Amino acid sequence: MQCGKRKFYGFVALITLVTIFFVASVSFDIGEQIVENIRIQNVAVGKLTRTQALQELKQQIRKPVLKLSYKNKNYYITPEDIAYGYDYQASIEQVYQVGRIPQENIYQRYVDIYYTRQYGRSYQLVCTYDKELLHTKIQEIIREIQIQPQDAKLIGSTQQNNLQVEQIGVLVEAYGLYYQILEALHKGQDCEIRIETLNFLPGRYAQDLVKFKKMLGRQSFSSDEADLALIDCLDGIVWKKNTSISWQQQLNRIEKSTNYSIPKGNSQLMLEGFYQLSQQLQLFSERISLDEAGKLIVQKGNLDLIIRNNSNQDIYISCYKERNKIYLEFWGEN
Repeated sequence: MQCGKRKFYGFVALITLVTIFFVASVSFDIGEQIVENIRIQNVAVGKLTRTQALQELKQQIRKPVLKLSYKNKNYYITPEDIAYGYDYQASIEQVYQVGRIPQENIYQRYVDIYYTRQYGRSYQLVCTYDKELLHTKIQEIIREIQIQPQDAKLIGSTQQNNLQVEQIGVLVEAYGLYYQILEALHKGQDCEIRIETLNFLPGRYAQDLVKFKKMLGRQSFSSDEADLALIDCLDGIVWKKNTSISWQQQLNRIEKSTNYSIPKGNSQLMLEGFYQLSQQLQLFSERISLDEAGKLIVQKGNLDLIIRNNSNQDIYISCYKERNKIYLEFWGEN
């Protein structure tokens, strides 16, 4: 009798399990459709086939335009600027797999379908763009905004007003800007981004140079025989009293900053002019190298010209080009 009951209850349990499995199979059969309650870029694609979802996305999704603002000026990055597009197939294939994987675990797939129907899922469209074009476009915008700081300097004795005031630089916070742009592109949304900048202070202000009012000496020579890079290296130096200047170090500074090796012949006239001015002011020569003809020479190694400012004041060095000549001037306090 008890054996008969066990068989009966076992049969009922089997029927129940078969019924549950049948109902579940019918309820969770999604056929060729995407599981309902799924959205891509806020477009509902649930219960659509892949072909229908593709048509729906192409009809409703537009490519984003980014607006970058700085002060009263706006800059735009359009989809055409960076070859921006969407990989619709990859995005649809991603959502199509919901409830279909893992294939070997039916229970896990049913759970996946159930929770998706209950709570929904949102996906972003897979976007594509040309990284080089984007980088170039952002750099174009940055160059329009960014300003290099300029130190105050004396322009030269031939100018009526020879003191040029400093200019505060503007530095774009490029890292944050890139991050915001990439985030907007990946979301595929129109976005307005405010460009953040920092002030980049100069190293020398006009108030530091007003004391240099007296020209102590000047040399000039043809510009086609002296390297123009040496002008930038010498111009604006405040030669502190009791400090030394090494000509070799000045040349090395140029080569490091410009990746350009200065031919020794090109700097010879500038070298001789610098030495002559130093001699006129009776500045102390710590090291000097001459060839057999008595000509100044500077080479890598121990051959160098080192002059010490042993005067009782700071000296401002002005070096500039005017017409076809280069001028090298020493200025001191009045």
